Amino acid sequence: MSGWSYRILGDCAEIISGQSPPGASYNERGEGLPFFQGKAEFGDIHPTAHKYCTAPKKVSEPGDILISVRAPVGPTNIAAERCCIGRGLAAIRPNPEIADRDFILFYLRYFEPRWSAKSQGSTFPAINRKELTELPINIPPLPEQRRIVNILNH
Repeated sequence: MSGWSYRILGDCAEIISGQSPPGASYNERGEGLPFFQGKAEFGDIHPTAHKYCTAPKKVSEPGDILISVRAPVGPTNIAAERCCIGRGLAAIRPNPEIADRDFILFYLRYFEPRWSAKSQGSTFPAINRKELTELPINIPPLPEQRRIVNILNH
C-alpha cells in the first residue's frame, strides 16, 4: 500500500452543507434550479426533481456527490445538473488533484452503514458538516484510485 495516506474527507474535497431557501421560492413549474431536500428524490445514480427553486441559498454543481445528512444518514447520489440543495443534503466536490470522484463515492457507500452509529439528534438521526469533514479516509495515489474504481465498476 505504498503511497497511501491517511486523511480526512475535508482534505480531499469541498463540503457544501445544504440550506433551505425561502419557502416562497419553491415551485413545481420547473422555474429555477431543481431543488433536492433529501433521499426522497434519490434514484439509483441521480436524483429526480419534483420541486424547483428560484432563490437557492446553496448550490451543487454537476458531478458533485450528494449525501443525505438527515434520516436516513448516508445514502448518496450524483448531481446530474446544477441544483439547489436543502438542509437534508450536503454536496461533496472532490479535489481532482487528490481524489477521484468515484473513489470517494464508493468509499462513502462502503461507510454508509457506519453513519447510524455516528449520527445524532433528538428527533431523528443526523450528521453535521464537521462530522462529514472529519470522516477518516485512507486514500491511495490517483492512479491506484482509478484502478480500484475500474475494478468496482465491473
